[in-house]
Amino acid sequence: MFSYLLDKIRSKLTGWQNKILSPGGKLVLIKNVLSSIPMYTLAACCPLRAILRTIERMFAAFFWGSKDGVAKRSWLAWRFVTRTKSEGGLGIKCLNDIMDAFSMKLWWKLRHGKGLWVELLKAKYFRKRHPCDAFMTSKCSHIWRRILRGRKLAEPFISLRLGRGEDSARYEDWIPGGPRLDSVAIPPAEGVTSGTRCGTGR
Repeated sequence: MFSYLLDKIRSKLTGWQNKILSPGGKLVLIKNVLSSIPMYTLAACCPLRAILRTIERMFAAFFWGSKDGVAKRSWLAWRFVTRTKSEGGLGIKCLNDIMDAFSMKLWWKLRHGKGLWVELLKAKYFRKRHPCDAFMTSKCSHIWRRILRGRKLAEPFISLRLGRGEDSARYEDWIPGGPRLDSVAIPPAEGVTSGTRCGTGR
């Protein structure tokens, strides 16, 4: 299914094999050319991890070089090369991390956005509940599985600020014990300020 992706990367590498490139030049090509090839695919769907590993092996073979068709020694594992420069790596983006970032972006858009695709998923998977309470079923779609993976990765780092209290937070699990909607009999469309006593702030 993703053979076109591998073929496109191979065609790029074939055109560079006869050129004398410094390690710095190879690094620039990997960052700016090769890494950009699978971006659209990673945003649209989730390739198998084996496909991502194959692509990164191609990157590594190009970076470390080869002689007579045989790859030279890799002096450092690729997972260390893909670390940020502040962590001792070379700043090449890990494809698996990119795919996870796109998954979290989908979750964020579903959680806070509006649109036809959001309404469609809401009607199918969480019609009467908050998306944080939605669950995976045995027959759910590929995109829903991906969004739930994004939820698992993103939710531990999402927090809420009440601010002026004009937006409802009763659907959100912002304090222990579950969403406040479960214990407060106030219409969900109303904000936090509608439940305070005038002049008391309570």
